[in-house]
Amino acid sequence: MSEPEADAVVTWVDDRDDHWRSLRDSHAAERGVEPRAQDYRSWDNLIYWFRAIDRFCPWIRLVHLVTENPVPDWLDAAHPRLRVVRHGDFIPAEYLPTFNSHVIELQLHRIPDLAANFVYFNDDTFPLRPLSLGHFFPRGKPAGIAALSALSIGDPVNHALLNSLDLVNRHFDKRSVIRRNPAGWFARVYGPRLLAQTVSLLPWPRFTGFHNSHLPQALRRASFERVWAAGEQQLEETSRSRFRSPSDVHPYVFSHWQVCVGDFTPVSPRGYGRSFQLGIDSAEDVARAITSGRLAQACINDGPLDDFEQTRDLINGALAELLPRPSSFERT
Repeated sequence: MSEPEADAVVTWVDDRDDHWRSLRDSHAAERGVEPRAQDYRSWDNLIYWFRAIDRFCPWIRLVHLVTENPVPDWLDAAHPRLRVVRHGDFIPAEYLPTFNSHVIELQLHRIPDLAANFVYFNDDTFPLRPLSLGHFFPRGKPAGIAALSALSIGDPVNHALLNSLDLVNRHFDKRSVIRRNPAGWFARVYGPRLLAQTVSLLPWPRFTGFHNSHLPQALRRASFERVWAAGEQQLEETSRSRFRSPSDVHPYVFSHWQVCVGDFTPVSPRGYGRSFQLGIDSAEDVARAITSGRLAQACINDGPLDDFEQTRDLINGALAELLPRPSSFERT
């Protein structure tokens, strides 16, 4: 099967934008919400994301930059392969304004001129070496990892994942899904730990959770349309939530759906990329990993940090070392 044409979508927020921050804080005060700094603060490294895309993924048809903030001065907004997408361009008006990344990610399929196949990047995920389209869509299907996990309550993200899991369980029979695609569920590339984890959870009749990695996701626009058709009420309820809520449906539901219908090619978790959690993983280790040449791509996930500026400068220094040359997306 030939590899499909694909776009890249990246969501970006810059909390240094006074107008945007004032609007967010006003809505937060109305709802008694205390926005977390790590959900919105700028790492000032979007320039390296564009350099990585330009250097390591030149096959991308269009880059859709989703933001409500003014674009950085260095970015050439007129670049022929760049589309700057405002929330009002694709999110229905009744859901706006929104400060909830779940809402934005649930609507991505509505982006004008979006390719049928696309890779969704958070602005904290970076390709770190040359990657072919086949890295994301091997043999013409989205890269996927069909491995079982077990969710627990208590973590706000897990609540949203449980809600997405409920939607999946109401439309798929776990045993039938696995029986129809044993090669996809027991692929050797997953490694012994994930395979053992899946086997240990087989006795449970319903899905208890899926393996998730906070890395760029290979997605199909048609998958969004199918999930919306199946769970419109739940997705609409999430879309009306201005800020993240335990009642949200997590956007990972789209990749889980692709796994359940068998629309994926198994990939090695280690070979696909690695997710780092700052505050748990040391910034020094993350910086070394960025420049090591060993990782295909990485997520550098923000967290509660006492030394944010120092950590930011260390991470950005590593990205600058890896990607010193300007990209075609930068103004000359």
